Amino acid sequence: MKTFFDIEFIETKIGIIYIQYSYNGIKKIILPSESIDELDINRNLHIKNNSSNKIPIKPLCKDLIEYLEGSTKDFSMYPVDLSSVSDFAKITLNSTRKITYGQTKNYKWLAKTINSPLSYRAVGQVLSRNPCPIIIPCHRIISKNGNLSGFRGKEKNIKLKKYLLNLESTNL
Repeated sequence: MKTFFDIEFIETKIGIIYIQYSYNGIKKIILPSESIDELDINRNLHIKNNSSNKIPIKPLCKDLIEYLEGSTKDFSMYPVDLSSVSDFAKITLNSTRKITYGQTKNYKWLAKTINSPLSYRAVGQVLSRNPCPIIIPCHRIISKNGNLSGFRGKEKNIKLKKYLLNLESTNL
């Protein structure tokens, strides 16, 4: 069975963000610091350019732009397509979505929240492959001692993580 999806890109304060979405929801968000090659384009996924998608992509684009300019936004209403991740990852990512704007938690807290208290390293691995950053706010997870660790699995992205956390803390 072939899966169809659309791709949208938006110009934001931090650069171009690519959004891949299907009928089931947002499938992937590629931030400016990442490669466009990370989009799931292969022989089973085909771009379908029409307006029949069922998710509110234009409002999402507007909300992302406004969020990155400093407006408080809640992205929990936007559906996310997690069909390509493991059950453990789904539980981890869905629990991460519940962390509200301006809050930070740590990896150990998240592991306890998903009833797997010793899996904080596995939680970190899931968050490093978060398919929908910002929508699934993995930037709100920090180390137990309060230090910022890699964002999206890359140390070079700590600057972006710090930017997002500062953005949210100044709007409380």
